[in-house]
Amino acid sequence: MAPRAVTVGDLPAAAIEQVLLYLSPVDRAAASATCRTWRSIEVSSRLLYGDLTLDGQCFGPECGGDGASSVGSWLAARLEAIQHFKLWTPYRLDSLASGVVDLLASANKLLSLQYVSSDKSLSRSLGSLAKLTSLRALQILVPSDGGAALALRARDISKLKPLRNLRAIRLNVAEIRGGLPAPLLKAWSRVESLHITARFRMAGESLRHLTSLRRLELNGVTLSPPDEETAARLTALEHLAIQPAAEDVARWQELELWAALHRLPALRTLQASVDVLALLQSQGAAVHEAGVAELLAAPAAEGGVPDGILVCRHLRHVVLPMMVERLPELRPGQLPALTRLELPDSMAQSWPASWATHLPTLRALALNGAASLARQLPAEFSRLRRLERLELRACGLRALPAPVAALPALKRLDLGINRLEDLPEGPYLANLEWLGLRQNPLRHVPPALAGAARLEALDLGECDALELAPERDIQGTLARAPALRALVLARSLDRPWAAELLAELARQLPDLQVALERCGPAPGALGADGEVSDFFVEERGEEVERGASQAVVLEELETSE
Repeated sequence: MAPRAVTVGDLPAAAIEQVLLYLSPVDRAAASATCRTWRSIEVSSRLLYGDLTLDGQCFGPECGGDGASSVGSWLAARLEAIQHFKLWTPYRLDSLASGVVDLLASANKLLSLQYVSSDKSLSRSLGSLAKLTSLRALQILVPSDGGAALALRARDISKLKPLRNLRAIRLNVAEIRGGLPAPLLKAWSRVESLHITARFRMAGESLRHLTSLRRLELNGVTLSPPDEETAARLTALEHLAIQPAAEDVARWQELELWAALHRLPALRTLQASVDVLALLQSQGAAVHEAGVAELLAAPAAEGGVPDGILVCRHLRHVVLPMMVERLPELRPGQLPALTRLELPDSMAQSWPASWATHLPTLRALALNGAASLARQLPAEFSRLRRLERLELRACGLRALPAPVAALPALKRLDLGINRLEDLPEGPYLANLEWLGLRQNPLRHVPPALAGAARLEALDLGECDALELAPERDIQGTLARAPALRALVLARSLDRPWAAELLAELARQLPDLQVALERCGPAPGALGADGEVSDFFVEERGEEVERGASQAVVLEELETSE
């Protein structure tokens, strides 16, 4: 019996969606036009249009109303599918954005909206946004435009009060004049994540309405400490990220908020950062006279860790700003629950022994860019017997510090962007599962790695001087790491891959997945000392999966109905 022919209508909807996903906009429009079933599946597909981006740069003043009309027609046919929408435009939003928002509100099924614009008339468009009562997440991002960004007034932002179903809010504007009104915060009682980048003063007591709040991130906001009653209502607040206002940067350790942290019963993560650029700008001419390095080392930028942070007994994850000039002696009972500590680019000069002996629960430590700390670790550092993850990127290391090599519990070690030419043997290899050696002047695979019995992944990307030798590196080292399953290698653009070496890798390690990179110094990337100051990746030996997010482009608009 001859096999029955499969017609277009025989394919299941899921298969048709996959076919349409991998078609170009022109071919997709043509395929949908040939069959009513395909057309119905196409316009209602959340795989295709559940997450949409509308790039408003294509609709400038010279386009007139035709562009906006085409957008409206295209969106109207797909309203049932759209759940997440991103709108970006550098032009006035009155005609385009308000119409788009009104159209989305007519279906009222949108779950998230990201609204990016440099238009100063955004405050007049907030009334349209208030119609999207189905929203669970809202982002309003206004980047700087010619040195000035948008300032919203309290009465403008109050227009968003009908959005009572919001769970996540992000506002990025220059200033909120008058702050966030209490009735608005009361309407947002279901909000779990609040991220504000703006200049305004916020009373800690105003948080009492946000009883569902889990994450609070404030950049440039001056937040007064919440009183006992307010703090007791914030039973879900686990994550707090604070970047002080520009006028408070130089005295960030003196903020009254730190002394109130212990009042927040559920607080587990604290991220404290400072805007160094704001500090430099506030110093004005001093930058030109003294230089950036001298200014950052000046008394205005010095200081230790506020006592209010150290005595917060329930903190598990702490990120401290680079302007921590010194680490104070840690007393028993301080930070007793700490499992993760980050000191990115820290100016601290030394690691007190007490920070090793009195942090028994520490599991992860990041000292990326903290060169002085990383190069002067005391012998007591090896007493962090439970430390499983250590990051020492960009620390100028020429050799692995002996206290690091003595850590027995390490599972993940990142030593990228250093000056390492080899690695020593030591207890740190016993449980190591992931090792990053990217951008180091290695000429061979460190022989000590033959003793890393649990090593699963090794990143040697952008190690341009590395020359693999079959006997020394593959048979002598890599093949003796039985758990190795992932390896990243790199070659500069002018050097071909050695096929015999890759074949030897395949023979010795048949289960190994190798990612091959092409890298090299970008034009003009050599500094005055002849060292490479920047790298770029041209190709990766991995397939980039096409995601479900589809951008609305003019090509598709022109080929659809």
